[in-house]
Amino acid sequence: MMVSSYFKLKTSILFLQDVSTCLLSGVMAFFEIPSHNKNSQISFVYFDPKNGRVIYDEFIDSKLRDQISSRITCLGPSEILFDELLISNDTRDILRTFESVSLEPSQRLFKSDPQNNFFDGLMFSKGLKKVLEVESFNISKCMGAVYNYLKEFEIEECLLMTTNIVNFKELPRHMKLSGYTIHNLGVFSRSKCRRNSIFDFLNNTCTKFGSRVIRNWLAYPLRDKAKILSRQEAIEELILNKDLSNAVYNLLNKMPDLELALMSTLNKRISPKDFFLFVNALKKSFQVCKRLSLKCQLLLKIINKVIASFTGIHQYSENLNRSSWNGNKVIWNEVFKDFSDYPEVLQSRESLEEVEWNLEMYKLKLMHLLGLYTFEYVSVCGMDYLIEVKNETKVPTSWIKMNATKSVTRYRDPYIKEQVVSLSQKRKKLISECQKAWNFFLTKFNFNFCEYQKGICNLAELDALFGLHLVSKRDGYTKPRFTEGCFEVVGGRHPILELNLPTNSTYIPNDLYLKENKTLILTGPNSGGKSSFLRQTAVICIFAQIGCFVPAKEAKIPILDAIFLRTGAKDNIWSQKSTFYVEMEETSDIISRASSNSLVLLDELGRGTSSYDGLALAESILKFLIYSSNCFTLFVTHYGILTSKFEKLHFKQIRNGHVGYSVLGEENSLILLYKIFPGAVRKSYGINVARLASLPIDVVDKANKISMKYQRSLDLKLKLIDFFSNSLHL
Repeated sequence: MMVSSYFKLKTSILFLQDVSTCLLSGVMAFFEIPSHNKNSQISFVYFDPKNGRVIYDEFIDSKLRDQISSRITCLGPSEILFDELLISNDTRDILRTFESVSLEPSQRLFKSDPQNNFFDGLMFSKGLKKVLEVESFNISKCMGAVYNYLKEFEIEECLLMTTNIVNFKELPRHMKLSGYTIHNLGVFSRSKCRRNSIFDFLNNTCTKFGSRVIRNWLAYPLRDKAKILSRQEAIEELILNKDLSNAVYNLLNKMPDLELALMSTLNKRISPKDFFLFVNALKKSFQVCKRLSLKCQLLLKIINKVIASFTGIHQYSENLNRSSWNGNKVIWNEVFKDFSDYPEVLQSRESLEEVEWNLEMYKLKLMHLLGLYTFEYVSVCGMDYLIEVKNETKVPTSWIKMNATKSVTRYRDPYIKEQVVSLSQKRKKLISECQKAWNFFLTKFNFNFCEYQKGICNLAELDALFGLHLVSKRDGYTKPRFTEGCFEVVGGRHPILELNLPTNSTYIPNDLYLKENKTLILTGPNSGGKSSFLRQTAVICIFAQIGCFVPAKEAKIPILDAIFLRTGAKDNIWSQKSTFYVEMEETSDIISRASSNSLVLLDELGRGTSSYDGLALAESILKFLIYSSNCFTLFVTHYGILTSKFEKLHFKQIRNGHVGYSVLGEENSLILLYKIFPGAVRKSYGINVARLASLPIDVVDKANKISMKYQRSLDLKLKLIDFFSNSLHL
C-alpha cells in the first residue's frame, strides 16, 4: 500500500446513542378532539427508537383521562408531543403529573403540506403504509408529528422502515390496569430519582432490551392461561437446571443493547467498532443457543428462533479490520481487510497513491537543487511536505516560507503546494468513498433486518424469563395455581415492603380466602397494615399473571381481567378538584368498568366528606360492587356500623376481617400485630396514632375523652336501632 505510514484517514462518527439521551424511552404524539361533556377523542402514536416499536390507538377517554394516563404510564415515553391549541385543560392537568416526561407543545410538528400529506414521496415499510391507508387522519397526523420530530435528529429512517407496528387494541388479551391503580400500586416510578417500584424489584435482567420486555409484561399482564403456564414452565426449568441458567447468564451478561445497535445500523449511524461488537454478540448468541439442551417448549421455541435468525451472521465480521478504530476515531481506509468489493475505494486509493508517488520522486529534484545526498520532508504543526533548510541557505524566490526557528526555515515550492492541495482533495475523496462503502455494507446487512429483529426479540424474552427466574427462586416464593371463582392465598407477603424491612425484623404474612363470599370488609386500628394488605394482594395477582412465582406459601387465584385500587388522599390543584372529588371520580370509573373477574380494592371510601354522607356512599357503592359487578372486593373502612349491617343482611356475600392488635393498660399503649383475623372491630384507635405522632399530651388526652363520649352515644343509638328492628320482625 503506497499511502504514507504516518498518514491515517481518521474521522469521528455520530452514533444513535448520542441522540438517545434525548429519547430515553421513546416519543409519544397525541391529538385530541374535546367534546362538550368533557370526554375527548384521543389519537396517539408511540415510537421507541431503540427497538423500532410503534404502538398506536384511538379511543374516547372520560373526563378522568384515565386511559391516556394508563398508556403514558405503561409505555413510559420521555417526550410527549401535542398541539398546544387543541389540548383540553383536563388532559393538560394529567400530563403535568408525569415528572419524568418532557412535554413538547408544538403546532409546527403537527403541520403537513396543504394536502395534509406527511409522507408523500417517501419510501416506507408495508406496515407503516397500511396504517396510513387504513387508520384515521388523526393517527396519520400523530405519525407525521413523530416523523417531523425524529427528522430533527436525523433518525427518521428508523420510523419509516420499521415493521414492528401494533394497534393497541390488537395487543394480546391482558389484565387492565388503570392509571391511578398503576400509580397507587407503585408499578413504575414516576420520577427518575426514585427506584423502589415493582418494576425495579422485578427487573433482574442482564440487558437493556430484556428490561424493556419486563416493563411491557408488567404493564400488560396476561389473561391467556396457556401462555402464563408456558412462562411458569420456562422459569421452573431455569430454576432446576443450573447449567442452563449459568449458560444463559454467561451469554447475556454485559451484552450491548442489541435493539439499539440494530436501529443504529438501520439509520447507518453506527461505528465500525460498535457494529463489530454487535455482530459478535449475535454470533455468540447463535453459537451458545446451538449448544443448549432444553425440555421446555417455550424455551425451545425461543432458542430455535434465535438460531434461525442469526444463521450466517458471521460473514459480516470476517472482513472487518479491528485495528481500524480507536475509541470513536475511525481509520476509514482500513475499515475492511479487503476492499475488492468496492472499486470506487480502490480507484480513489490509487489516485491518492499517485500523488504521494509524485511527491516522493520530487525529492530527487530537491536533493539536486540543494546539493544534498539525502532528503526527507518535514511535518510540523499538522503541515506535511515541508522543505527544511538552514537559515543561511539560498532558495529560489518562488518558494513560500511556511515557518522558521532560530536555525532553520521551512518552505514549500509551487509544485509541492499544488500537490498538497491535490493530496488533501484526494484524501477527502477517499474518506468519502470509504464511508459510502461502509453505508453500502450496512445496507446489505439491513436486507435481513426483520430476521435479526425477530432473533433479538427472542433473546430479550429469554432475558426477561431469566430475570423472573431470579425472583421466583427466592426463599418463600411459590408457583401459583389458577382456579375459577376461588381466591386463596396462604402466607402472602408484599415483596418490596419485605425487602425494605429494618434489620432483625420479620414480615408478618397474611392469608386471604374468598369464594362464594367474594367481598372482604377489613377494619382495625390505623397503621395496622390494612392498606399494605390491599397492595400485597394486587401485587401477587400481577406477579402471577406475568408468569412469575409469588411471595406466599400457597396461592390459588383466578385469572383477573382488571385490578382497580383506590387508595390514598390526593387533590388536583390544576383542575381545582378537591380530595373527595378525585376520590369519587376514580370510584365512578371503577364501578363502571369492574366485572365479575375483576379485583377491586377500596381503602377508606367516603372519608373526605361528612360522616353520614361518607357512610351512605360507602354502603351504596359496596352494595353495587357485590350485587351488580359481582367482583372480588377488599373494602377497608372505619365505619363500624357498616360492618355489622352487612354481616347481618349480606352475610352470604361478605366476610368481615380485622387487623389484630393488643391493648396494654387503659388504652395508653397499643401493640399492632399486623395479622388479619376473622370478624370486625369497631374501634380504629386513631388517638394512639396521634400519640405516636407526638401530639401534645393534653390535646391527646382531651381527644380521648371526647372520643369515648361519642362512642357511648353511638353505641346507645345502635342498641335502640337493633331493639326496634327486632320488634318490627316480631
